Amino acid sequence: MHEPWLDDDVTARPADPGADLRTIRALMERARSYRHLPPAAAFTAGALAVAGAGATDAILARAPIAQSLGRLGLVWGAVLVAAAAGWVLLAWRSVRREGAPFVTPLAIEILHALWPPLVGALALTAALSRAGAAELVPAVWMLGYGAGAVAAGGFARRAVRWLGVAFVLAGLAHLALAPAPAVALGATFGGFHLVFGLVLAVRPAREA
Repeated sequence: MHEPWLDDDVTARPADPGADLRTIRALMERARSYRHLPPAAAFTAGALAVAGAGATDAILARAPIAQSLGRLGLVWGAVLVAAAAGWVLLAWRSVRREGAPFVTPLAIEILHALWPPLVGALALTAALSRAGAAELVPAVWMLGYGAGAVAAGGFARRAVRWLGVAFVLAGLAHLALAPAPAVALGATFGGFHLVFGLVLAVRPAREA
């Protein structure tokens, strides 16, 4: 005799251990991925870098890079500080809206991934300046920033890692082709960040 109530008995359906495992793995990966990357911060960083490239062009029109490295360092140091402040402020607002803590072990891991390549790039900048090879500095900045982004990408969205890869490739291309510094810096630190912001805007963190 057929019992209709058996048709709704979910316990009679075979379990899918593979699906459960994939769900658990996805949840663990999301827990280890920093999601607070506001598109506005990337757009701001890109715009600041484009302005920095314009200032670079004006500075190099008056003197070669070997004699202008100090002024270029001040310009790009200001760009870095302002862009970093924008990232921190906008990320803090994003975290605050969710009621989550701003300083977390994951955020600290990202900082530890970022600082060694950036400090290394700064040290190489000073060394190249003393050695009279200032024309290599833009490539060093790209490679250092790219290496940091690749490392930080292990704790964030895949787009962060791809941003780092783009910077590393651009740095290698700069060493081979030696384009104008203003063009190279504007296209990478400016253009790459604008594209990155567009990716963040089109694909929110929950979809990444």
